[in-house]
Order: sequence, then C-alpha cells, then structure tokens
Amino acid sequence: PKIVVTLKAGEKPPQEMEEQYAKVIEGLVSTVNRVKEVSSVSRVGITQVTVEFFWDTDMDFAAVDIQKKVGRLSGNEDVEELTVGKYDPQALPVMILSITGTEKQDLDEIRRNAETVVKRELERLEGVAAVTISGGLEKEVSIEINPYLMEAYSLTLNDVVGRIISSNINASGGSIKDNEKVYIIKGVGEFSNLIDIENVTVGYREKEVLGEKVQSGIYSENRVPVLLKDIAKISMVFKEPVSAVRINGVPCVGLSIYKEAQANTVRVIEAVNKKLTDLRTSLPNLEINVASDQAKFINAAIGEVKHVAVYGIILAVIILFFFLRNIITTVIVGVAIPISIIATFNLMYFNDLTLNIMTLGGLALGAGMLIDNSIVVIENIFRHHQLRENMKDAAVNGTAEVSGAIIASTITTVIVFLPIVFVHGIAGELFKEQAWTVAFSLLSSLLVALLLIPMLSSKFLKFKGEIIAEEIRYPLYWKILDRVLNNKKYVIIGTLLLLTIAILLIPVIGTEFMPKADQGQFTIKVHMPEGTKLETTETIVAYIESQLRNNFSESIESIYSNIGSNINDEFVQTMEISGENTAAVEIMLVSESKRNISTNYIINKIDPVLKNIPNLEVNYQLQQSALQQTIGTTGAPIMIEIKGPELDRIKELTDEVVNSINNCPEIYNVETSFQHGRPEINIKLDRVIASNFGLDVQSVSSIVKDKISGRIAEKYKSDNEYRDIRVRYPDKTIDELMNMKIENQVSDLILLKEIADISIEEGPREVLRKEQSRYGLVTADIIKGYKFSQAVNSISLQINKVFPPRDYLITITGEEEQRKESFESLRFALLLAVILVYMVLASQFESLLHPFTIMLTVPLAGIGSILLFYFVGEPLSIMAFIGIIMLSGICVNDSIILVDYINTLRKRGIERKKAVMLACQDRLRPILMTSLTTILALFPLSIGIGEGAKLRAPLAIAVIGGLITST
Repeated sequence: PKIVVTLKAGEKPPQEMEEQYAKVIEGLVSTVNRVKEVSSVSRVGITQVTVEFFWDTDMDFAAVDIQKKVGRLSGNEDVEELTVGKYDPQALPVMILSITGTEKQDLDEIRRNAETVVKRELERLEGVAAVTISGGLEKEVSIEINPYLMEAYSLTLNDVVGRIISSNINASGGSIKDNEKVYIIKGVGEFSNLIDIENVTVGYREKEVLGEKVQSGIYSENRVPVLLKDIAKISMVFKEPVSAVRINGVPCVGLSIYKEAQANTVRVIEAVNKKLTDLRTSLPNLEINVASDQAKFINAAIGEVKHVAVYGIILAVIILFFFLRNIITTVIVGVAIPISIIATFNLMYFNDLTLNIMTLGGLALGAGMLIDNSIVVIENIFRHHQLRENMKDAAVNGTAEVSGAIIASTITTVIVFLPIVFVHGIAGELFKEQAWTVAFSLLSSLLVALLLIPMLSSKFLKFKGEIIAEEIRYPLYWKILDRVLNNKKYVIIGTLLLLTIAILLIPVIGTEFMPKADQGQFTIKVHMPEGTKLETTETIVAYIESQLRNNFSESIESIYSNIGSNINDEFVQTMEISGENTAAVEIMLVSESKRNISTNYIINKIDPVLKNIPNLEVNYQLQQSALQQTIGTTGAPIMIEIKGPELDRIKELTDEVVNSINNCPEIYNVETSFQHGRPEINIKLDRVIASNFGLDVQSVSSIVKDKISGRIAEKYKSDNEYRDIRVRYPDKTIDELMNMKIENQVSDLILLKEIADISIEEGPREVLRKEQSRYGLVTADIIKGYKFSQAVNSISLQINKVFPPRDYLITITGEEEQRKESFESLRFALLLAVILVYMVLASQFESLLHPFTIMLTVPLAGIGSILLFYFVGEPLSIMAFIGIIMLSGICVNDSIILVDYINTLRKRGIERKKAVMLACQDRLRPILMTSLTTILALFPLSIGIGEGAKLRAPLAIAVIGGLITST
C-alpha cells in the first residue's frame, strides 16, 4: 500500500526540486503513523514522494493525514500543482482504445470528438470511474511578435497582453427602461474570429508629415493606432505537443478507461464494448479500435482454471473407477465433488469472496482432495460389508471407524492455511482468498463424506464377494513390507541420505520471487537522452514499430505506442515520471494457439537491433497479471541501490558497480539513473551589476521565460471550444539567448550577457532519495535460461569487490528484497503450520508419540517436492513455498488414517508388527486412491499451459512431488 505525493513547479532543475520540496515533503510525511518507507524522485519541474505503509494500515486515514501535512506547500507561488493520491497498481486502465479518423480529419478534430462524445458516453456507464485522453493535437492562436517593431513602438510584452485581455470581454452596461420594457445593456467585445484579434489596438504612433513626426495630444488626428497585426503574425496553429499516440504506426488519439474500485472488470468491459457498438454507428467518420483489453486475459485465465479443474475431476473419477470397478460406487463418490463445490460457493458468498483467478485456483487445488474423505469412508464401508455385515450396519460402522481419522486429516489440512491467512505482508494478502476457498471446500467435503456418502451407500450399493479379516490379499506388498520392517536401520539411513541430497539440491534449484507468466503482451520502454525533442523520440518509435512489423507480423496483433508525457492521464497515480524523451511501445501478440514463438523470443531477437541505435536505452517489461502488479514486480528484476550523501561520489560508485557487474554472464540491459543527464543552461547573475539596473534573479528569470515560452494572454472560442491565445517571441538559439535584451522598470534595455555569465552544463536527469538519503540506481534484466538466485549470487560476488567509503552503502533491492521478506514470513508460516498440525494430532490421538510418528512424513514430503522441482527445472518461488506449506497439512492425511487403524487393531489385541502389516494392507487401497486422485487432479495445473498457468504451476508441483514420496 502506497501513497504518492506529486508536486510540479515550473521547470526547476532536479537538485533544486530536491532541496526545496522533496526534503520538506519527506520530513512531513515521515511522521505519519505506520509508515514503512519514504522515497522520492526529483526531475525537472516535478517531484514525486512515495510513502509505503504496512499492509494493515487504514489507507483512507493515512491519505487524509498526509494531505493535511503537505497541503500548506500549495500556497507557495512557485508550486503549480500538488496532488496526493493512493497508488493502486490495480487501478491501471482496464481497456485502452485508439481512435483514428478520415484523411480530412486532423488530430484536433478527432480529439474534440473523443472528448465531447466518446469520453462522456463511456463515463456514464456503470462501473466506469474515469476516461482519460492522451495524444491528439490541440489548436491555439499564435501571436508571434516582432521584437524590433516592439522596440520601435516602445511596447513591452505586458502592454500587448494587457491590451488583448481588455479587448476580449463582454461588459455589462446596466439596464434601460423604455415603453414598460427593461433592456439589459451589454457591451459585446469577445473575439469572434482572427480578424478581431488582428485589429486589437496595442499602442499609438505619431503621424509623419514629409518624414517628420507631428507632435499632438492624445486624441489628436495625428496619432495613428498601432494594431496587433502591425507588430505580430497572428495565426491558428497546433500547440507544441508534449505527447503522441500511435496505433500500428498511425497517429491517433488514445482513451484509457478506468474502472471503479469495487467494479467487476469483465462486466465493465462488456458494457464498454456494447456502448462502442452504438458509438461506431453514430460516429461513422471515426474508427474506434480496442488496443488493450484486460478482460481477454481474465476470461482466458478463468476459463483455463475451469478446464484444469474439470480435467482434474475427470482424472480423479477415472482413478476411482479403476480401483473400485463399480459404476454406482464411482458415481456416489463423484457426487461429492459438485455438492462440495456448491456448498463452497455458499460459504464464499457469505464471506464476500468472488469467483476470480485466486479463488478458482483454490477450487482447482482442492478438486482432488474433495473426494479423499469420501474415498476413505466408502472403501471402509465396502470392507465392512465384505466382512459379512449388512449394508446399513456396514455404512454406520465403517463410517464411525474412520470418522475420527478423516476429521483429524481435514483439520490438519485446513489448519495449515491459518498462518497464510493471518500472516502479514505480501504473501498473506495475495493468498488469503485462495486459502479460504480451499478451507471451505475441504470442510464441505468432510460433511458430505460423513453424512451423504453413508446414506447413499446404504441405499444403492450392492457389494459382492467376501474377505477374511486377516487374509493376505497383496502378497508382493506384504513381502516388501515385511522386509522393510526387518531392516529398519537401512531404511532410516536411506531416508537420511535422500534428505541430505534434497537439502544440497536447494541452491542448485535456485529461487525467485514470482514466476513470470507469458500473457502475450510486452512493453518496450524507450528512453532517449534528456532534452531530446518529441519529434526525435517519435522517429525512433516509428523505426522500432517497423522492425517489429517486418520481422514478426504474423505473431503481432497490434502495436500501441505512447510517446512523451501524459499530462492528461492524472486519474491514476503513476510510479514513473515521463517526458518528451520517453516512450512506451506496447506489443499485443495473437493468442498462443496462433503463434509458435514466445514474447521472450521476440525480445531476444529485437534487442540486438535496438542496441545499434545511438543513445537509445530500452527496457523490456512482460505484461504482468494484476497479482504481480499488486506486489510490484513489473520493474527490472535486478535493482542495486548505492546510498550516500554526495551525488558526485554516488555516481562514481555507480559506475564502479556497472563495470563490475558487466562481467556477469546472467544479465543484460544494464542501466543507471545517472545515464545521459539533462542539458542545462545556467544563467548566473552578477548581482551587483544587475542591482544597478534595478534587476534581480526573479525579474530576470521571469523576462527570460516570457521571451522563450511566451505567455497565454486570453481564451478564444472556436469550434465550440476555448483556445489559448499565446503571445510569444520567435524561437531563440543559444546565441540569441546570450544577446537577449532585458528591460528594467524604466525601460532601459540591457543585454543578458552583460549582467550574467551563461554556461552550458549537464545536470542529473533525476535525484533519487530513500529514507531521507540520496541514492543511485543500477538496473538489469536476466537472460532467459538463468535463474534469479543464480544472477543475484553472481552479482553479489561482483559488488563485494567494490569498497564504498564510510556513509555509503551498496545493496541489492527490488525483487530480491521482496523475495527475502516474503520467504522470511513464509518460513514462519511453515513453522507455525507444522506446530498447529502437531497440536491437532496430539489432541486427536491423546498422545505425544503418535503425532510425532505421523509428522515424520513432512520431511519425506519435502524430499519429493525438492526432487521434482530439480527434475522439472523450476526454481522455488513464493508460489512453491505456499505449496510446501499446504503440503505440510496434506501429507499427514495418509499417515493419520494408517496410524489410527493400527491403534484400533492394537486395541483388539493384535501384536505390533502384525497390526502394522494388517493396517498397511487394509488401508493400501484408500491411501493409493486418495493420493492418486489428488496428484492427478493437480497434474493439469502443474503442466503450466494456458493463460496465467505459469503462476499456479509451482504450487501444484510442490504438492505432487511431496505426495509421491510421503505416500
């Protein structure tokens, strides 16, 4: 949870923004309750301070508190804008539209149609919070004044602006009564066309007779008015754009659609698509296309989870039939699945849980376990009936005999989710809904097994065949078991050896924070040197687009490029600061079934081409799921921070780190926050000389700004839209800037270079701060085929060779920091889960020894999980860790059933070894059935095929591997 404070103040350089605003804001917000970390980034004219809170913080209260503390800065005359907003990574646009028109329509007309019609219609839809517009062009009235004529007529910029303002008003003249009617008198003076603006009188000149000026009074006929058109060129032009949007190489207007916080994404997009159909009919001259649509991935991912769950259930039922060889028995047990799922839906409804990827994933995980209890019950009923009990007695006695065991096994499985639900941090927030869903489904299946299965069995089952209580039914298994029990020493040594091997394999397997899913969409972040014009950046983007289309046209569905700063996109508090030198090229690929290449393949092919472009920095970001956006894994996987007090020394250390890690073969695309600083022209005023002319820094800066950027004088209504009237001087070169004439209060003209030293320097493009200390940032991407932990270890070895001086610190942050934090909390959750399972077992068996015996399956399950991760080449992530925590509750289920029955046989007077062997024989079939149904139900999940399946695969792999060895 984060709150972002954004402050804009003209075009002040980064270091000035840091000193005047960033430090002040950091000090103010640090005193807010439950703040975890404060960081800031200062660029030209803008400072963003990010305040990160602990997960259980009341963010509404925190936002109000921060607003109160920083609100006083808005009174500063240099501050143009101050906003405080909650950063919600899920508040990204759910849909992006591109609008193009006919050849006769320019981008200004398209933008106006988008604003006045499309935007308004879409914002009326239920669930749509806002629609923002990017790109397009906007017209303004340009008044380019001639500085020489201005000087000739003794006019200043203030004179011209003042005359325009006073000429563009409708003034009230009171009222007059005539013939019992009252007439309102109104002086109409608003500009109606460009001719009105051209004819504004800005001053007077003396009339010349025979080459000599005739002196006269103010109202003399010898005074000739100076019109605006006499000293300036007036025209309707396009404003200089700060951003541009392109769709498949064609300039367009982009619309970003945001949903309300509680709105359903799929429903909102369905409503938008329906409205777009109407808009396309009513606006035939506009072509409205969908550039990006979150619902596609959501629907595909949910559909994939449904298919996985169905395939898992089908496989589980096949296993049932294979063992039971009875259709009616299979149907009765199979009925447990839909009934348990329906009961789960009811519990989810009352707990305010919706059907989403996490909850459906929970159902898919629990699909195989839903029938475990029913299998144990019906198998025991079947065995009792074969022991010559009638069907009703067999149902009652068989269920009663295993009821304690299945209750204990269900509670142990459910209870391991408690640490996940209540653990603080990212893991708890992410998997809370999934944990509740699995718990609800298992509790529902327990009730079905204890109540419904016995009833159906007594009514519909007709078993044939009899068995003798102590008959040896599986001779081969009996011999193996006998040999194992007679060679306990070798079994223990073998188990310890496997455990040692598994522990040694953990560093080889490697770790990562979150699996990266291929959603068929990725973004190329373009960064040109600071100060690059928008036109240049757009040219580079056009080249990138052409390269992509020429090489991968069959695999690409669309290319949506956003160039420059999106000043209109203020709905969502972004964590990135953009400018005319930046761009984001979003590439949407066709579905996986229609292409035979991955996003990583395209990235690896296009990267060498882009590396040949001088001064171009590129960063590739795979489109992440909402889950990954929430935890902030959308940036570069490798981030190294160099903290310290002095920027120059930080830059030196940053260069040393870059030179050092360039030796690492696992990484590429190494970038720093100091690359390509922003060019600056520093005007250092000679205060003594300037004061002699009545000038100071503020007045000189104001005059320079007016002569370079001009000034917006008034508004002019055209095409039902108010346009800016900008009074400006012709564009200046650096030489013209040095010879710029500065006017003081008594109209003396002084050259700028006479009162100031002018130098060209390169300042930092940004100043980064964290915990009220400056830092530099080094980022890098990992080459496909290398594991995250492998890259981190290699980088750690290299940066350990860099020795920072005192007060300077080099640390690896980003995903590595999040991974350490999450793994730490999950280790605690695993330990707590094991303790809770032991406590449940101790209360069930009323013994401290039997639970310990049962818990020995936990390390055995760990062996299987680690070995399977090693064989499939999948690194351990927080998803895998969650699977291991689940496994600690699942793997003991078979042992509970076995130990419980051994105790029952011992109470009947059977000696220990024989009781163990008989219990293993009698419980072999239900144990194999429950394990195989769970494994096969999870098998489709573990394959990791389909939308977002890569995220769920490690969880399934952990459980499958553990169940194989623990069984």
